[in-house]
Amino acid sequence: GEFIQLVISGGLACGAVPLFFLFAGYLQIKKNDPYTTLIKKRIHSLLIPSFIWIGLYLLYNTLGKVLLLKIAPSLIANPEAVYDFYSWKVKDWFTYIIGYSNIQGGNPLAAGQFWFVRDLFLFVVFSPVIIFLLKKIPFLFLTLLFIIYICLDFPLNENLTYSLLFYSLGLTWGIYNIDLLNKIDRIKWWELLILFI
Repeated sequence: GEFIQLVISGGLACGAVPLFFLFAGYLQIKKNDPYTTLIKKRIHSLLIPSFIWIGLYLLYNTLGKVLLLKIAPSLIANPEAVYDFYSWKVKDWFTYIIGYSNIQGGNPLAAGQFWFVRDLFLFVVFSPVIIFLLKKIPFLFLTLLFIIYICLDFPLNENLTYSLLFYSLGLTWGIYNIDLLNKIDRIKWWELLILFI
């Protein structure tokens, strides 16, 4: 059972987030929205839902766990840590909500499962710079991103390197109208398997 779980979660499912960034970059270029319209749309589709979930998570962690500790303390795994947030400084709250730095014993992000939403919003904000680099020096920029992805872990967040690489590849796909989807029908299953490996 562990092998099957590893194959699915550590193998097949690993492509989900890179494909998310790839298609996000591609569709951003294809929609060709003005920058201000793009930012407004992403505030509504990414930033506001993300902050709602972070708010719900913080509400649970601050008030919900305190209530559970009084009602059913056996449901709390680490009861002594429930009141830790009372001693946090503004910097601790900021890093916990934004998620680019660990608090002692805490999670790197209040709602860690949404790290990719935060990163996509940042990429959209900086997309004019990324697009400029992809138009002026595409091979050099993508090579640099690939080398950084292979060789380095970004000091703030290890996912940032591959998410930026795949987002940039999606932008490249859209900027240069690379015809990937028409050629995909001609790829044989064993070629896809080699490519995946």
